[in-house]
Amino acid sequence: MKTPLTLLLISSLGLSLGAFADDATPQRRPIPEEAIHACDGKAPGETVSFTTKSGRDATGTCTSRDGVLFAKPDRKRGDHERGEHMRAFHEAAAKACEGKAAGDAVSISLPNGKTVDGQCQLVAVPTRMEEPAGQ
Repeated sequence: MKTPLTLLLISSLGLSLGAFADDATPQRRPIPEEAIHACDGKAPGETVSFTTKSGRDATGTCTSRDGVLFAKPDRKRGDHERGEHMRAFHEAAAKACEGKAAGDAVSISLPNGKTVDGQCQLVAVPTRMEEPAGQ
């Protein structure tokens, strides 16, 4: 018997394995070199423009962390819109896997009218996160 499955992209869950680590210290991503160079000769609080590693133009505010001055990118309206697009994608992927079994091939109809091929996956998602000991 086939059971309904939801196609989930693990990277979109916003969960990191660090959330389950014994060390309660949050892990920070390294500061990109482009963000550091954008604030060369600048003072904290100054606004700068720079090009990200992926080639995207960005603006940000020079901020200091751990003695390093870097450009913290401004959040733009497009960031929220990308989140909405991802939500729409996940809804389309879930719909494509309704009544399918893990491993079944599907075509996912995207809101923009395009289709992409995919495969249904069964993924365990925690129902709640445990607080690290000592908090």
